[in-house]
Amino acid sequence: MDKGSLKFFATESRKDLLEKMKNKLAVFGITSKGIKELEEKQKMGNKIEINGTLYPKKSYDSLCSRYKVLGYEQLLEESAYTWFNRLVAFAFMEINNYIDERIVFNNGDRIEPEILDNYYEFDFFQELDEESQNEINDLKEKNRVDSLEKLYSILVEEKCYELSKIMPFMFEKRGSYSDILFPDGVLARGSFLEKLRDEFRKAIEKNEEDEEVVPVEIIGWLYQYYNSDLKDEVFADLKKNKKITKEKIAPATQLFTPHWIVKYMGENSLGKLALESCGVSEEIKENWKYYIENEIQKSEERLKIEEIKIIDPAMGSGHMLTYCFDMLSDIYENLGWSKKDAVLSIIKNNIYGLDIDKRASQLASFAIFMKAREKFSRFFKVLERMEEDEKISINTLVIEESNDISESIQNLIKENSLIHLEKLLVDFYDAKEYGSILKLESIETKELYRELKELEEIYRKQGQLSLNYSIVENIDFEKEYEFIEKLIYQYRIMIDKYDIVITNPPYMGGKGFDDKLKKYVEKNYKDSKGDLFAVFIEKCNEFTKENRYTAMITMHSWMFLSSFENLRKQIIEKREIQSLNHLGTRAFEELGGEVVQTVSWVGKNKVPEKKGTYIRLVDYNNAQWKEEEFLNNKNYYSANQKEFEKIPGSPIAYWVSNRVREIFEKNQKLGEIAQPRKGNSTSDNNRFLRLWFEVEKNNFKLNSINLKEDSLKIKWFPYNKGGGFRKYYGNNEYLINWLNDAEEIRKIPTAVIANYDFFTKEGLTWSTVSSAKLSVRNFGEGFIFDNGGCCLFSEKDIKYILLGLLNSKVFTILFGNISPTLNFQSGDIAKIPIIIEKDEIKKNNINEITQQNINIAKEEWDSRETSWDFKKLFITKGDSIEKAYDDYCQYWSDKFMQMHHNEEELNRIFIDIYELNDEMDEKVPFEDITLLKKEIKIEDGKILFNKEEIIKQFLSYAVGCIMGRYSIDKEELIIANSDDILQCNESQVIIKDREGNIRHSIENSRFLPDEFGIIPVTGENVFENDIVSRVFEFVKALYGEKNFDENIRFICEALGQKEGETYDEVLRNYFIKDFYTDHLQRYQKRPIYWFMNSGKKNGFSALIYLHRYEDMSIARVRTEYLIPYQEKMENLRNYYEKIAENPDTSSKDRKIADKKLKELYAILKELQTYANDVKHISELKISLDLDDGVKVNYEKFGKVLKKI
Repeated sequence: MDKGSLKFFATESRKDLLEKMKNKLAVFGITSKGIKELEEKQKMGNKIEINGTLYPKKSYDSLCSRYKVLGYEQLLEESAYTWFNRLVAFAFMEINNYIDERIVFNNGDRIEPEILDNYYEFDFFQELDEESQNEINDLKEKNRVDSLEKLYSILVEEKCYELSKIMPFMFEKRGSYSDILFPDGVLARGSFLEKLRDEFRKAIEKNEEDEEVVPVEIIGWLYQYYNSDLKDEVFADLKKNKKITKEKIAPATQLFTPHWIVKYMGENSLGKLALESCGVSEEIKENWKYYIENEIQKSEERLKIEEIKIIDPAMGSGHMLTYCFDMLSDIYENLGWSKKDAVLSIIKNNIYGLDIDKRASQLASFAIFMKAREKFSRFFKVLERMEEDEKISINTLVIEESNDISESIQNLIKENSLIHLEKLLVDFYDAKEYGSILKLESIETKELYRELKELEEIYRKQGQLSLNYSIVENIDFEKEYEFIEKLIYQYRIMIDKYDIVITNPPYMGGKGFDDKLKKYVEKNYKDSKGDLFAVFIEKCNEFTKENRYTAMITMHSWMFLSSFENLRKQIIEKREIQSLNHLGTRAFEELGGEVVQTVSWVGKNKVPEKKGTYIRLVDYNNAQWKEEEFLNNKNYYSANQKEFEKIPGSPIAYWVSNRVREIFEKNQKLGEIAQPRKGNSTSDNNRFLRLWFEVEKNNFKLNSINLKEDSLKIKWFPYNKGGGFRKYYGNNEYLINWLNDAEEIRKIPTAVIANYDFFTKEGLTWSTVSSAKLSVRNFGEGFIFDNGGCCLFSEKDIKYILLGLLNSKVFTILFGNISPTLNFQSGDIAKIPIIIEKDEIKKNNINEITQQNINIAKEEWDSRETSWDFKKLFITKGDSIEKAYDDYCQYWSDKFMQMHHNEEELNRIFIDIYELNDEMDEKVPFEDITLLKKEIKIEDGKILFNKEEIIKQFLSYAVGCIMGRYSIDKEELIIANSDDILQCNESQVIIKDREGNIRHSIENSRFLPDEFGIIPVTGENVFENDIVSRVFEFVKALYGEKNFDENIRFICEALGQKEGETYDEVLRNYFIKDFYTDHLQRYQKRPIYWFMNSGKKNGFSALIYLHRYEDMSIARVRTEYLIPYQEKMENLRNYYEKIAENPDTSSKDRKIADKKLKELYAILKELQTYANDVKHISELKISLDLDDGVKVNYEKFGKVLKKI
């Protein structure tokens, strides 16, 4: 099955069908703005007339009614997926030869489906009245595009009506609104229908009998992929803090479970129950590939197979239930049942399912019927021949809500004291908000049915009622009666207990809950409120009968996070984990990354007695590998649940050795000797946080020890916010607005200022959420911290010992037992057992090594211009950049290897202290050394330096010197405030403030910055301060003119100089095409050198230094650079026009001139448009407040600046 192709088809089909439905609805006067009422003249008995076409009034009324219930957007979605589902259903039944008609598939090379040629052969046509048959034959004879489209829609609708008798969940009776919304254009070449055929043909595979079939799993994949765009929209909204509404929960959380995991869950729940209680023979398990052998507890209570109830309370497309169907079919056969009786019993007695999504319910029910047809070829015929009282109902339901019961009926129920029905309607109000997790009070179902009958009698006799009661008029009572009957049946399923509960519930964190769901969960599921999957764990345990099975696949966070500790204890103490398949990341083929980490397990609803079997697959990094390794006994562990409680928080740490448990039991915890703390939540980081280089240097303060006093004058202070995987030192990038002791933050009700007393103290910090292991960094005084950058505070004599330990492999294994997630909360860190070495010599050794690691990491962090402690580049030393580069490589190779040696030595020391020599070794892969991540790569255990990146850093530094941000003669930031005023003479640079106070004075300066911090970047060298000319000057000033040629050659070769390219061309191409991309990456899309750019042709560009911007800067660019450059290009155009027009010009020169003219015409056209934009912006004289940040300020300039 080509899932990539299937996904593309499904997502494109949704877009196509939505557009078709939009057009269809518009025909009936339904748009996003509302519904246009019909005029009286359009109503013609049981028909309505629109644009000369007659439609059934019943279908139109149904459409209007549905619009009022759903609203426009949801009606659009429902209309589209209804026809998607139906045509997919036809395709599935046809390709597997379950029906004779070919509604979807064609014959030979024809585009049209075969049904258009042989419809008269089939029962549904022959059962039509003569008038309808004649209409169909007339349309066929016309043989026009429109007549064939009409003919096809009629044939499809008639077949739908025929199938509605046996599959009413998928196909509806005549009179539904979908009858008049059949999509147009499906017979065209390249249409949805043609693509549907192609996808199903590609999905054909051989079954066990060597027959060509399409497996029923295709239904689930199509359901998931159809919802892909909707899912993306929901997650994009979540990032904007929009909550997930009930209509979007199902598509947003749908995740099709890999088939092997479904088999594992079914075989170890239903399979075990059958072996224990149903009397099946042992041979049946020979085909159960993922069945885990352990001692079967034969039950004295003998279960009849038809009494076993299985439910999936979040069934989606029914994948779990269809595999249970397979298993049940084998079990029935093993017990001697006929195929007919088996499939009918399975549908009637065994299989139950719930979902809040109507399309899921349709597809799940359809998939189950297809399984029945697969097992028993006469299944459809048997259903057709059943009398009304014999017919079986499928027990896979969409959860309905009582919201749409008419007010009249509700009043009738209330006034006549039908208290049980009234309670039912109250319980199911907004039921889709909660779905299967609804807590329902017990109501006697006999009473519900009795009151329903009483309601019918009251309605029938309403004309005889006294005037004290409401008279119910203008309602479809039969429809409302049937709906209430559905609610009663829904109640019965939701209140019942089951032998097997098997599901993959929705994964949705509490942040996505809307207000109703949030309040409901907090009230009813206190132990699991953090995520919907955890709520389902609780609910599934409630659904499960005593001594029966629950099988689930969920996120694995419930096993470890402190927020689920009470839920964990419930499971440990009251549920027997029989087996647990720990999958970790990438268990789902289509999900990459580290965020979704899963576990599948089977538990029994009883107090635990036996050890469980645990399969550890977390270290295998793709879905196929995990499946293969499931069968490897080396991945199997055995554990007693009670042992889990020996570790704080009772994590499900099944793999832990006795030594590790002993360490946790007998030693003090980190939280007893130090203070791990969580920090602030501003509620609006975009407003209150800045990267340090965005704001003015004089408006932020490092190393503050009196925050309250300093914040009266200074606005910005260093902020620990976490960041990427980096050990010992670094990630010092952010500042927080703490003016007047966070006056503005304190005004926000949802903002949290936590652990204020620890602010500005030195300590250790780490990222709360990481894509890798924990990495802890040292920081000095002056920092405030975030809840994403937790901190640890301790006495100085143990600080470095703790830093070394937390960055060691010992910590990794210990913390992995508490919470092997990517979430490093301060409360979990506090539980780590600490053994402080008493030997002073060893303690000093740890301190010295850790201090050396801090020094190396700090030096490496500060070696880049994005550090606030940056001085100058390493490779600016000496008179040869090549030699400086070689020295750089040697120097940092040595530092890297020293860090590597130190980390391994610390590992060795801590392994000895914790007596874990049998558990691990000290080895550290080069990839885990968090130095030089941009400058090197590791290949075959060797360090390879990235010359291109290092030279690009050099050119960025060169631009900084040209702009005046840095100086080759002074090692610190020079111009970094908007009020810095530059004065230059031949060899002196002076920086003053507006009052004339000198901030910097550089005597005998070898290189002078640009007068206004504006550098033209153009395709032709026209200006004295052209970027390439200035870089040439910079290289000469830095290394000397004598060695200029060899130095500039080295630079250009590192940039990938091609044969025949001049140095000028290499640098010019780099600055025009690639420099700004590199700059945006280096400065995290918060550039300090802004790139004015005319467009795709790169006709004109210029760099402006943000901290030297003035309200006249754009005007200066326009008058001094853009207009002169336009004139230069016009002169060039005139020059080449003369060459091209000169009859004496050779054909070769004319060809060159024509090519150049084509380029110039395009550039001048671009420049003309751009000049108008620049003129407009220059006249605005935009002023900037750097405190607003780059993002806000950059947007003020619109198209004048290159888009970030």
